[in-house]
Amino acid sequence: MIYKVSTQGYKTGSLDEDASSLVVNSDDLTMEGVNKPITAVSLVDGSKTKMQPGVKHYKVKGPVIEFPTK
Repeated sequence: MIYKVSTQGYKTGSLDEDASSLVVNSDDLTMEGVNKPITAVSLVDGSKTKMQPGVKHYKVKGPVIEFPTK
């Protein structure tokens, strides 16, 4: 599977907001401007972080694969 690398993630208005999954090369994530729950899976250790819209700060072991939570 090929993943798209994103710097804007699922923020409203970003080119990637409707992607099925994204790679984010960071260990410091924000959900500000995101209107749906997202799950981030660490590419370092496989840990999962369920992130909620509007939360300012999530520390993860990045990079991560992100996908909308159903």
